[in-house]
Amino acid sequence: MKGKLISILVVLLSTQVMSFAQPQLFTVEKAAEYFKEVKAICDRDNGKLWGMSMWVPTLFIDYGTRHLVANEQDINDAFVRKGDVYTGKFPEDKIIANSTTNLKGKSWVMVIAPLPHDSYIRNQLVIHEMFHYIQDKLGLTPAGRYDNNHMDEMEARIYLKLEWSALNKVIVAGNDSDKKNALTDALIFRAYRRQLYPNAELSENRFEMHEGLPDYTGHKLCTSSKEELKEKLLQSAEYAWYKESYVRSFGYYSGFAYAYFLDGSDWQQHLTSDTDLAKLVQNHYNLTLPQDIEKAQEERRGLYSYQEIYDSELAFKQKKDELYAINKQKFEDGATLILSLQAPNVGFDPNNLQAFGDKGAVYPNMMLVDVWGSLMVQEGGCLLAGDWETATVSAKNIKINGDEVKGEGWELKLNDGYTIVEDGSGYKMVLKK
Repeated sequence: MKGKLISILVVLLSTQVMSFAQPQLFTVEKAAEYFKEVKAICDRDNGKLWGMSMWVPTLFIDYGTRHLVANEQDINDAFVRKGDVYTGKFPEDKIIANSTTNLKGKSWVMVIAPLPHDSYIRNQLVIHEMFHYIQDKLGLTPAGRYDNNHMDEMEARIYLKLEWSALNKVIVAGNDSDKKNALTDALIFRAYRRQLYPNAELSENRFEMHEGLPDYTGHKLCTSSKEELKEKLLQSAEYAWYKESYVRSFGYYSGFAYAYFLDGSDWQQHLTSDTDLAKLVQNHYNLTLPQDIEKAQEERRGLYSYQEIYDSELAFKQKKDELYAINKQKFEDGATLILSLQAPNVGFDPNNLQAFGDKGAVYPNMMLVDVWGSLMVQEGGCLLAGDWETATVSAKNIKINGDEVKGEGWELKLNDGYTIVEDGSGYKMVLKK
């Protein structure tokens, strides 16, 4: 990406953030209790899974007030100690998300508060984010950006679901022979999808490594037995199946599943950020794929409800095509405001992205902070170019009032030195002269 520093912050707007409208109380005492639970889980692991402690600097940040509770002191001793935790205020110019962040030279995990009431869901979420903190130390942070827009195309979705259907058979298989047969089928469907999209392999691998390993880690540390871990994997499979978009969501389950099949071996010693976890599984179980992948998938797909999946995805494609036409009218045919991106921090819901061909993806709701200010999109969408060089919103009914700019469903706040000017039939952001 031309050396550009990008921070991708995943915000589950459809679940956790939206739950803020419900009467929930986030207190220092409750945060301390939650930290105690997570520390017990990390102490129980004691570095066994990844060779280092999972207990890392972490912030629980109230999304509405920006008040935070931390499990350790700020680098400048700016937090106030209250018992075993520390309190402070999260900066106004930073996005709050389930991710990692940097405060005055110190790296932190941040988790949106109020946190889920369910203790398992809450602890798994926190451990997931804590893994992102150690991911770089393990050399498993993606070396480059990954773009999986193809995962919302009909054939990609069909063969992803066939792969998942076969993986589900592996999970519940009663004997080794059935397990190996279903696992081979999963790998055949995966290989065929990658034949259809030959340039997507690296990007898919990176996403599965980046988000699948944290999900596996969270579930692995929060369960007490192999049987319980299997139950959580099956629940994850069902949840993943019905996602509106797979562009930024498929890797959570796929990565978790393949890591699960490697569980108990020394597989963690052989990873890079680009590792194909499925290849590790294939080697671990000594599986051989047929030479003619296309013929093999045609022979096997009927065992995994191919026609039912096809019919469902055909209906989805028709809806997606209608949505594409709406986005085309909005972002190609209509007036737009184009913002150049330099060092963006982007928060979004990974479950509702809308692929927009080779032009990028439309993010229905998102937050974006860059050197020029901040953009909040609540509805109507923002088109992020495939290379993340620009962000585009509709300029219909745009209102420019100094450093505050509003459109239908979005609001832009500009820092000093930037302004919006007309550019042909649309608008663009420029430096003030």
